[in-house]
Amino acid sequence: MSQTKINDLEWMLLTKVAERTGASVNAIREYIKKGYLPEGIVWVKNRGRIWIHIREFNQWVATSTEV
Repeated sequence: MSQTKINDLEWMLLTKVAERTGASVNAIREYIKKGYLPEGIVWVKNRGRIWIHIREFNQWVATSTEV
């Protein structure tokens, strides 16, 4: 079986993104709360869980000067 790479996925739960990137869940939640991560583009809330769009998150990390 082949292992799915993080770049092959479009959306990932917040906890998994934190686990794989090394950023804490609390730090990502603060970025969301402060508006650094745009809702509907980088993240969405569905059924009470926060989902992160991997490609958009990576682009935000690469170009962000706000944090």
